[in-house]
Amino acid sequence: MGGSPREAIVVDSKNSQPISNLFNIARKKASINGTVKRSEVLRAVFGIVYEQIPPTDNSEILVERLIGTYLAWDDRKMNLDRFIENRVGVCRHYALACGVLLELFKKNGNIFGTPSIDRSTTFEGAHAWCRYTGSCGEVRILDVMQNFFGSIQEAESEGRWDYRRPED
Repeated sequence: MGGSPREAIVVDSKNSQPISNLFNIARKKASINGTVKRSEVLRAVFGIVYEQIPPTDNSEILVERLIGTYLAWDDRKMNLDRFIENRVGVCRHYALACGVLLELFKKNGNIFGTPSIDRSTTFEGAHAWCRYTGSCGEVRILDVMQNFFGSIQEAESEGRWDYRRPED
């Protein structure tokens, strides 16, 4: 849930066909000769979420309409599946989609790091993204909304959103 009332997004990977479908597509994309390659997982997840829920100039309007269709205002529950099925989202939906896919890869033993959903508010506004901290401590940012995949240092050198945590 965010800083103001909106939909309360439910992520249920055990009972979600849309999430399962995304995972299967990402698994294929991350595989070479039928074997998931750890080095391909993050980019595959980023690419699949970007392709399957493409950001557009109308993303915010489309999300507002979809939330209205399900009457999910004022912190009422709405499943992430609805956004995946309708191929619409904004930063919070992209971050959650990336995060749940990474959790599934981790559950399958394909990756060993920790995905998380981060958010911050600046004078530019509020934003959310997926952060993956590898088992060796390296951090990768998956920000579909702003079409950024890379390290915190790369984001900083490109003048992108400040993805740092206080401990960074």
